[in-house]
Amino acid sequence: MVTPTRRSKARRIPADVKAVNRFINSRRAVVEPVIAQIKTWRILHSGFRRPLGLYGRVFAVVRGLVFCAAGRTFE
Repeated sequence: MVTPTRRSKARRIPADVKAVNRFINSRRAVVEPVIAQIKTWRILHSGFRRPLGLYGRVFAVVRGLVFCAAGRTFE
């Protein structure tokens, strides 16, 4: 996981670091709402009560539904 560089209270962030931070934030802005939406699904929000071998299949179905709702296909 890549996170933006934090600014210290005493110093400014150089322009090149600001550019990198903008790039990172633009990528995170796309992913974070999808992750938040997936977390609202109760089957993934609560403890998984099925055999662990089924978790990958359940997550794949939820992921497919999320992408379908967004109008995208995921292969």
